[in-house]
Amino acid sequence: MIRLVFRTQPVNLSLEPYYTDRGPGRPSLGFDFVWNGARTEECIAWHEVVKNLGPLRPAVPNTDFALEKTTMHAFVAKKTSNLPLVAYGKTHSPSITRYSPQMAATFADMAATMPKTCVGGFATHTLRMESPSCSADHPDSVSPYRKPLKVVEILGFGVDEDAAPECIEWARVSHDRINKSDVLLPESYLALTASETMDLGAIYGSNLQELKKLKREYDPDNVFKHSLPKLL
Repeated sequence: MIRLVFRTQPVNLSLEPYYTDRGPGRPSLGFDFVWNGARTEECIAWHEVVKNLGPLRPAVPNTDFALEKTTMHAFVAKKTSNLPLVAYGKTHSPSITRYSPQMAATFADMAATMPKTCVGGFATHTLRMESPSCSADHPDSVSPYRKPLKVVEILGFGVDEDAAPECIEWARVSHDRINKSDVLLPESYLALTASETMDLGAIYGSNLQELKKLKREYDPDNVFKHSLPKLL
């Protein structure tokens, strides 16, 4: 059923699955459901489909309350409010082409082995063919994210410094397993790629040398060192 949902979801609908721990011993698998447009009958019908994919936590609101009009800023703020103010660890973000049976098994193992003290987890973000970023008439850009892909965010964050090493190791092992998958893409998401696995050549391809040239020309003192790391 989940496979059918992903194959038939309309352009308006974005579904981002995630796995996290809502508290000690409270693992949670869910979807971020975002509908781009008015709350139509189609929107409500799709929300019902997604809601019925599995048992819900008691705190999940009904459809009338859950489908609220919002802005991108408010949506991000609400998401952020569910995160701890401080966490310790590292992130990885390999990209894949699809959810293959091998990837499904990898995700299941990641969920089963995630440390109890992890306040991160993992999620996937999908760039579909219908996205404006994938259209033939998008503006020229050095961005490599111009084709359909799924970015896997692996958040190896511990609740405190003592918990961090185990969570970092879990994230590393998870990243390495995905890197051996049958659906791996060379790109990773720059903002969530750990420094030890950063490969700017894979991310920017033939645009990398032009980026380095611009960096040397406009920022020789590396003032903006956190915007594009390792360019100098």
